[in-house]
Amino acid sequence: MDMRRKAKRESARPGAGLGVALVTLGVLGGCQAAARSPSDGMSPARAELLRGRQLLEQRQYPAAQEAFEEALAKDSHSATARAGLGLVRELAGDLDGAIRQYRRAVKEAPGRSDYAVSLGNALRKRAVASDRRDEQLEAAQRAYEHALSVEPRCVEAQIGIGLCHKARGRKEQALDAFQKAEKADPESPLPHVMMASLYQSMRENDKALEEYRAAVRLRPNDPRLHNAMAILNENIGLSGDGRARLARQRAAALYRKSLQIEPNQPQVRSRLAALDHEGDALATAGLSENE
Repeated sequence: MDMRRKAKRESARPGAGLGVALVTLGVLGGCQAAARSPSDGMSPARAELLRGRQLLEQRQYPAAQEAFEEALAKDSHSATARAGLGLVRELAGDLDGAIRQYRRAVKEAPGRSDYAVSLGNALRKRAVASDRRDEQLEAAQRAYEHALSVEPRCVEAQIGIGLCHKARGRKEQALDAFQKAEKADPESPLPHVMMASLYQSMRENDKALEEYRAAVRLRPNDPRLHNAMAILNENIGLSGDGRARLARQRAAALYRKSLQIEPNQPQVRSRLAALDHEGDALATAGLSENE
């Protein structure tokens, strides 16, 4: 499958990778995402760069690639165009191509921490299927550390470092990085989600629930957070201990809250229906025992 067909397939997925794309191109907030590369304001490719950003917002990835390629034809030193091409290639699954473009973007604009974070993210993703996994993770961590040297309070870079440590089984170092991310931006739910996931992997469910609750307090209208906490409660409900029934009830309540926020979630509806059916069965069994 060629890159354009892959990009078209990705564009059919609601929001697939788009948040990453828009942060790096300066459309959403992020590590220095509001900044511009030194050459952008005077670039002869201003129109093409603007068109590329707009097309990314519209999820028209093949057209965005063409716009960024046209920008490079006019300005071969445009870091924004390089980053844009990197994003399109990353969304198409071409991590090697994405990494090449991100490296060029960082070289052209070393003061852009968001470009360094994008490079780190792509390297970390590639490490998953690489036979040089540790080497790739170390390279990703160096990219994140470069971002922090530019912007010490870059939450995305701290989280990236934490994920690199987690992938290598260094859970204490991962937790330290996530805690630093939370201190850098106390209003962001993401560090809490990362800590919750880490605690889950350590089977420390009470601590994981505490972090999810902190994330929900910060973003009460994000259905994904309610779903994540519901899944954890479901898992606790399978444990068979004294908290199992209460955990299942909490999971059902969290799924209902999520569906109030975003009704169009078929998988969530299925999980809720299964929990309700299970609850009815348990109630029926309880009545039978009491007769």
